[in-house]
Parts: sequence; C-alpha cells; structure tokens
Amino acid sequence: MVISRCIDNCTEKLTHTKIKCSEKQSKFYLLNPQKYIIAKLKVDGCIYKSGHNDLCCDFILVCENNRAAIFIELKGSDIAHAIRQIRATIYDEKCQVNAEFAKFAVIVTSKTIREDTTIKGLKNQLRSEGIKLLHRNSPLEINLAEFMLLYRG
Repeated sequence: MVISRCIDNCTEKLTHTKIKCSEKQSKFYLLNPQKYIIAKLKVDGCIYKSGHNDLCCDFILVCENNRAAIFIELKGSDIAHAIRQIRATIYDEKCQVNAEFAKFAVIVTSKTIREDTTIKGLKNQLRSEGIKLLHRNSPLEINLAEFMLLYRG
C-alpha cells in the first residue's frame, strides 16, 4: 500500500479522465487521459473528522504509475496557512506516502493574493524539502502527464 495507516473509507480508486477536488469556491481538476488508477484521499473531514485541531490539507491524489503524490489545499486566500496545512499532512503518520514517491503541493485559491516575505519563506522551505509547489487561482485544471513533465524535474 502506498499510504500507510490511512482509512479505507476515505479513499476512492478512480480511473476517470477528469478527477475533481472541490470545496466551497475552489476547484481543482486533474486530467487523466491515460486512465491511470488514482487514489483520491479525503483528508480534511474524513481521515481527520470535522472539528479536529490538527492542520491537514483537503485531498491527496496518489498515482502509482507516476510514483507521485499530490497534496491539495483548496483555499480562499491564506496561502501561508495552506502551506502549513500541506506540510503538516506530508509529515503526519496517518498519511505517510512511500518515501520513493515525488511529493507535490497544489494550492488553489478563490482570490488573487500578493506574496509577502512569510509566503516566500514557506515556499522556500517546501523547495528545500524537495516538495514542488504549484499555486493558481480557481478553477485549476491540469493534465497529469504535463504536470509530471513540468514539476518533476
């Protein structure tokens, strides 16, 4: 199993050509024309039940074919908090991804944000940990193969 100790009822195995992750006004679509098996884990509200005090991201998409895990946070505007949520999930025992898998962070915001020094520092911290970050406004639609080419190297 790619993710250890995760709750089975929080995971969907999908081969859809378009995989949707959404919350409130933020939407992320992963295009999967190859129809790879993608494990979609609902973290906030399932692995971690509502009302928990721990930081966690909204979703994790795992593609064994590409040996990659995408940690997704759907936000209004607080990018610094989103980065903290993603980092907390990546290092949480409940959602440990195979160490050989590439880790990606995707933050989708519903509002345009100006970066400050705090956000730049957190982004640099992710980069130094080998985690690639993509931040865009909602809706974000990205092809899995193109995403791997752009962000893997």
